Amino acid sequence: MLLGAYEVPGYGGAATTGYQLFERLLADGSLRPSWVNLMGEADAEYFRFALGEGAGNPGGHPGVHDARLAAPLYGPQPALAALVAELDPDVVMAKGHVAAWLLGRAAPGRPLIFVTTGSRSVKQALAKGQLVDAVTLRQVLDAGAPLPFPLQRFEREAVERADLIVTHSTLVRDLYARMFPGARGKLHPVVAWDVPGLGEARATAPPAAVRPWAERDIRWMAVASSWTRPEKNLPLLRDLVERRGGPAVHVVGELPDELPGAVCHGLLPADELAALLGRARVLVCPSAFDATPGILFEASLAGCNLVASRNCGAHAVCAPSLLAEPPQLEGYLAALDRALAGPVPDRRAEFDAADPFVELRDLGLVL
Repeated sequence: MLLGAYEVPGYGGAATTGYQLFERLLADGSLRPSWVNLMGEADAEYFRFALGEGAGNPGGHPGVHDARLAAPLYGPQPALAALVAELDPDVVMAKGHVAAWLLGRAAPGRPLIFVTTGSRSVKQALAKGQLVDAVTLRQVLDAGAPLPFPLQRFEREAVERADLIVTHSTLVRDLYARMFPGARGKLHPVVAWDVPGLGEARATAPPAAVRPWAERDIRWMAVASSWTRPEKNLPLLRDLVERRGGPAVHVVGELPDELPGAVCHGLLPADELAALLGRARVLVCPSAFDATPGILFEASLAGCNLVASRNCGAHAVCAPSLLAEPPQLEGYLAALDRALAGPVPDRRAEFDAADPFVELRDLGLVL
């Protein structure tokens, strides 16, 4: 089996959780997996600069390959096609629509499993003001109303190329059934939540780095690879920092400009991020649309209280008292104040019990 995602582990959820699945398949031994990092020609040096020399293969495993993609991204990629032909996989599993499009084109005739990581159509709708947030989207879906945005071409073509589509949250499952009614027969009936096992490979800080609640010196923090992505909701983050900022507030990830009122770190390697989480009392996720934000589960493993809204497809991991309702500034401020009052148990165990590893592994064996 060949697995792959756009970008690299540690930069965005698709590559991070896809690489973790690759590691589990290696340890399981029932398949002979390979992993490919799909990246633009100029991206490799940036990832190495931002994430260290282990960028692309933090576990140092055999069978990991970098595919440098020519411009334009959605154009011919002869080097990728040559790599796929050399590896000669029985099955290709792509994390995210970009990987599904690229690998589907590079591996014609081979079974293609497309594992979702979000929706490009929805993200474009957010950027263009055609959609407010995931709560609004759920209302549209539940009401059976027409979708208020067009389908993005390459997401649609990725769906067309796939032989099987595995969704990673109930929100995306319902969304894809509405967006692509002709492909409903491709939708796997089981939702493979993209979260269990995150900590074992990436997020669990050394015991000394996970401090008792009373000794944590970071009041709250927020994390994203890039805050320029409209779905990450930078305007709300700015408002939260303005109202509840200070030297004990930290923000991790690429920012388009300065964010007064918080300590800003930029991108961090996994071990440095884990150490910060071990010092934080609260992790805030302000996203307007985020099907399964992995940072919630990383923060859970580090003992943080979790504040998010129903705009996160995996909001059920949060303690009900720490949900931001409504999912606007005042709801977040109230939830954050409750979260800072003392530790509140979350509901991660419910997701751990639904580990999708066996399901995904067996799909690779069957196809």
